[in-house]
Amino acid sequence: MKKTLFDLISRYILPSAKRLLVEILYSNGLNKTEIAMKLHMSPSTISRYLKRERGATIPLESDTFIYESIKKLAWDIISGEKNHYEVEEELARIILRGMSRKIFCRYHKMMDEEIDIVNCRICTNLFSNL
Repeated sequence: MKKTLFDLISRYILPSAKRLLVEILYSNGLNKTEIAMKLHMSPSTISRYLKRERGATIPLESDTFIYESIKKLAWDIISGEKNHYEVEEELARIILRGMSRKIFCRYHKMMDEEIDIVNCRICTNLFSNL
């Protein structure tokens, strides 16, 4: 295995999830500065997400579970219900639940041809209780 599941999370899935969150917040009227403050990111990072210069590898909006979960998180942020620690926790929870449902296996396979997505049970075994 050339790319571990943690490589996949840190290099591809988490940045893609943050990009989607930023896009949803922006499309709901928050400006770049407001988003940066709420997510504890720099305004330049927010701009890079919006230009799809960062976090554009995996199109998370194509999965209903992931999209709806991140959309709900965005509404919680807009309404002031989540601080930046709770945002990070919820993003992690969404990603791990997605992994338990094997949502990201095909992307893992694209990045590492040695992955046998039919027989691999790592994510379902580790994260199915979430």
